[in-house]
Amino acid sequence: MCEPMPPIYNVQLNSLVDAVNLALLYSKKEKYHQKLNSYLIKTAKTKEEITILASIRKDLDKHQKFMQNFYTYFAGKEIPKENILFIASEDYLENLKAAFLDNEENIKLFTQMYSLVIQSLYNESYTNVIFEILQDAQRHSGLYNFILNLNIMNKLN
Repeated sequence: MCEPMPPIYNVQLNSLVDAVNLALLYSKKEKYHQKLNSYLIKTAKTKEEITILASIRKDLDKHQKFMQNFYTYFAGKEIPKENILFIASEDYLENLKAAFLDNEENIKLFTQMYSLVIQSLYNESYTNVIFEILQDAQRHSGLYNFILNLNIMNKLN
């Protein structure tokens, strides 16, 4: 079930509705990203890559849990269950590139959600968690970039 959320005051409903819709959108996108990340872990070329990708996966699970709780608390219902179609490329670098680009989209989404939550909830608990997720997503970009560059350098050598 949903974890208890701190009280909120002076809610601007339009911004809150938009933030809740973004939480739903993110949850749907994140299920695909989690499958892609799991596939990358299975096909990673080195232990270092596996460790990095596993740390990203741990963060993705944490983000998904928060978004589900956020959505359930404010929408008053669970996120609908959906089967997510995942088809990976046979090229490891293409999958890394897809993960990197998907992560960049998440940064845009979280930046927008952060603004909406600030406008609507006036509550540091929510903005702090969303800011933490945004920081994680930015760190993930650097990690995906690092793995991409390692693989490109290995192909050149």
